[in-house]
Amino acid sequence: MMNNSRIIGVGLMLALLAALAVPACGDDGGGAADTDTDTDSDTDTDTDTDTDTDTDTDTDTDTDTDTDTDTDCDAVPEGCCNEECPCPGDGSECVYPANPIDLNGVCKPIVDDACWSQDDCAPTDVCIGAFVCPCGVDCDDEDQTGTCLPSTSGCCDASVEPDPCPENYACMELADEDTCHAITTQPACFADVDCGEGGICTGAVICSCMVDCMSEVGVCEYYDE
Repeated sequence: MMNNSRIIGVGLMLALLAALAVPACGDDGGGAADTDTDTDSDTDTDTDTDTDTDTDTDTDTDTDTDTDTDTDCDAVPEGCCNEECPCPGDGSECVYPANPIDLNGVCKPIVDDACWSQDDCAPTDVCIGAFVCPCGVDCDDEDQTGTCLPSTSGCCDASVEPDPCPENYACMELADEDTCHAITTQPACFADVDCGEGGICTGAVICSCMVDCMSEVGVCEYYDE
């Protein structure tokens, strides 16, 4: 009797386990089939194709042509000067004794109460008596300073001989107001005739003796034809 009871108990247990077992996929054998077909349709396709072709087109071409345009001052004769090669800082100035067409001037000491050229005088004065030998020229006369004199010196009569004006002045014909004007040396001028052939006097201001003003000296300029 005991053995049959055990056999029956084991059979019931097996039957219970069979009833609780989950049927295989597709098995419709009485159990509630799990229809939750949790299909993940989120196809995560990474199409981020990096088309950023990082091509460095910055062609760093150095177009700064470092051309040395500095003037070779070694080619300037000793004691001479120009705008690019000035005189040394020893109290000297660059004097252009001839007309401005010359390339080089001459270094001369700065002087007080005297002049080497018109640049040392006021516009209404004229440098009289100065002489500077041009750069690179062998002159017989020695360099000497001049004096700044007023540009005009009263009325005169251009028809009178000899010239009635004082020393270092000449009578300039100005209609009925002839006036004594200081005698200029190139490149200083009062008129084109003071500049010689091919020269033009620019910047001069002429005042007659009847007007309360002083004539201003101009400068000769020369142009290539």
